[in-house]
Amino acid sequence: MLDTSIPVGLCQASADQASLRLISSGVWLVDLFVSFFRGYLDVRTGFVEMRFRRIARNYVTHWFMADLSMIVLDAASLFFMEDDTVDALTLLRLLRNLRLLRLLKMSGRFTILRELFFTLEFEMEWTSVHFATFAGVLQHLGVIALLCHFVGCAWYALGGITSAEITWVKAHAAFRGEEFSNSAGWFYFYMTSVQWALTQFTPAAMDVSAVNTPERIFSVVVCMAGLIAFSFFLGTINQSFSKLRSLTAQETRQNQLVRRYVGDKRVSADLSREVLACIRQRGLGKATGKVVFSDIKVLQSLPGNLLCRLQEEVGFPVLEQHGVFKYLTYLSLADVARMCHKALRESSIIYGEDLFQSGMPGTAMYLMQSGRMHYSWDQAPQVYESVLPEQRACEASLWISWEHRGRMTCADQSAHFFQVDASALHKIMGRSEQRDLLAMYAKTFVKTLLEQYGTIDEASDLYGDDEVVAKILTPIRSWQAGIMSFMPGASGTVQLRACFLAWKTFVRDGSGREGHAQWFGRLANKLGELGGRQSS
Repeated sequence: MLDTSIPVGLCQASADQASLRLISSGVWLVDLFVSFFRGYLDVRTGFVEMRFRRIARNYVTHWFMADLSMIVLDAASLFFMEDDTVDALTLLRLLRNLRLLRLLKMSGRFTILRELFFTLEFEMEWTSVHFATFAGVLQHLGVIALLCHFVGCAWYALGGITSAEITWVKAHAAFRGEEFSNSAGWFYFYMTSVQWALTQFTPAAMDVSAVNTPERIFSVVVCMAGLIAFSFFLGTINQSFSKLRSLTAQETRQNQLVRRYVGDKRVSADLSREVLACIRQRGLGKATGKVVFSDIKVLQSLPGNLLCRLQEEVGFPVLEQHGVFKYLTYLSLADVARMCHKALRESSIIYGEDLFQSGMPGTAMYLMQSGRMHYSWDQAPQVYESVLPEQRACEASLWISWEHRGRMTCADQSAHFFQVDASALHKIMGRSEQRDLLAMYAKTFVKTLLEQYGTIDEASDLYGDDEVVAKILTPIRSWQAGIMSFMPGASGTVQLRACFLAWKTFVRDGSGREGHAQWFGRLANKLGELGGRQSS
């Protein structure tokens, strides 16, 4: 990498240059082995290939021979050639010129750099506008510095490899010898070359200029390219600062209006401070909030099959946070997939917004993903409970007609959550073979809720944590195992002992006659299906 970015080795050899060439060769030798483990983008599948065998096969069939040849040339020029003869020095320069073929491989690094800049621009859209503007300016300055680096290296190489009697390197070295009576090192000439390249992008001048025809041609080409590049980067930077001034002026104007309003209305100092703090927090919440599906319009135009796969891959981990849906994935994966398509919705709110208020009808269960919510009851509005990520609220809305008993408010800059729509869930499970299981879970959920609170009106929206769900699911799993035990096993026999244990658990739980009848009905249906298959 070093010999492609700083072509010092193209000039006369020295101890420092020999060390630099040795480091450069070591870097490329390490890169030869690392390339066997560096993944690549498979254009046929669109995925990054990370399997060792395929990476090695791809590398051997593409860049391996070129890299190995360059390393052999490096070794030959460093250890098997002497610089004290003219013929050897000429051949050495020819071999080192061949190493410039590595610039072709460096083009892949530019692709990575371009993807990095695109990612930074995307991330900056969701951060502070001041930081985004500052980072954008630094990005453009970095690109300018990188261009000056490569142009300076080419300028230095042009002054060192041409056969002309006079070059800018020789002229400047002679000038330094006359003025300062000392010779400059390669680093001085490198920085001089970078400064010369920078003056081609900006209206500035320096004491180095072209002294022969090839250097004049190169200067003209660089000046024309610099004229376009300088105009582009200068316009982009000015646009960034103009956008910052516009957004800052709007924000400042709104804050001034708020201060004037609370001053004219003689609002108390404490309330005024809370209003301004809320406005500031809401602004930060909009800038740092999570990206949700509804924010990306292009995703809604995806083909149906691809959109369903995306919803399933995002939704399955979310639904499995609830025990009953995780258990349902083992029994009917298609039902849970339909929930991801129809019943699961992604949302986010910012500081101070209410998710629901007391008296509103409950229409969904909420699964927290990030941020923090505060839930307060009507009976004690000053006392609140925190709802944190991986917790949920309003599960009762899924199983009974529910009315919210309290108020849920975003207490963080932003809160990200998924909601399971009750009506969509009922439609999906109404056509499912597992509807009896969900009905049994719903009945047991309401029963445990009444046992804890006495009446539904006294219940909390936060009822139904993992401990409650696990307690409800334990007998349901036993009943399901009892039903499955009537199916023939590997030996073709019915597991009556497992059925008896399931029945014993069911009776001990104390379910009503209606539960018995439903259980027997399901057993009769399963036995009928089994008998029909055996008779056929």
